[in-house]
Amino acid sequence: LGVLAVLFAIPVAVAKNLRIVTIEVAPFGFVGENGKPTGMMYEIGNLIATEAGFTYSNQLVPYARSAHAVVHGDADFVLRYSSAELIASATQVVGVLSLPTIVLGKAPAKIESLADLRGKTVGNPRGGRFDPAFEADTAILKHQVSDYSQMLKMQMNGRLDAGIGSAIGLYYNAQRLGLHSDQLGNPLVLSTQTFELHYSKKTADN
Repeated sequence: LGVLAVLFAIPVAVAKNLRIVTIEVAPFGFVGENGKPTGMMYEIGNLIATEAGFTYSNQLVPYARSAHAVVHGDADFVLRYSSAELIASATQVVGVLSLPTIVLGKAPAKIESLADLRGKTVGNPRGGRFDPAFEADTAILKHQVSDYSQMLKMQMNGRLDAGIGSAIGLYYNAQRLGLHSDQLGNPLVLSTQTFELHYSKKTADN
């Protein structure tokens, strides 16, 4: 991992026990069938710490709380999309994974542009910022949800018109819920967001 060289550039003590937080959003971080934490970002975070030679702990936390923990020094780093508070209070060390942001609705609805969402209610994972143009459009009604699974269930029950998020997050959770492709509309691809390693400025030199 090229990230290791950059991680070593942060002034941390050699004997430091890294405190990692991972967003509790499948497939990035979740509790597996064996009752143990797993997920893409959970495993990558562990690998970074291991390869860098640090002992570590890794805790699954809600998306919004993951930023709070790093900003206030309750955790050393998190792998997630950036935010204004993280930009101000954490070092953006390196990009780890870039993913397309999509809006996904229930079939047969067609969503071909943001204009098609005006006056509609769109689910947005709490604390997530996925696309500047979507956020700036005040005619789109944004409804905060706890995770992708809740978002998709609300769509299927007619309580949401669509949902926004990472393509892999939406489709992975649709599969877990047993949804078939013919139940979902064609995705509207908006932009690309990157999972970055955010290292807390409060703990970097401790």
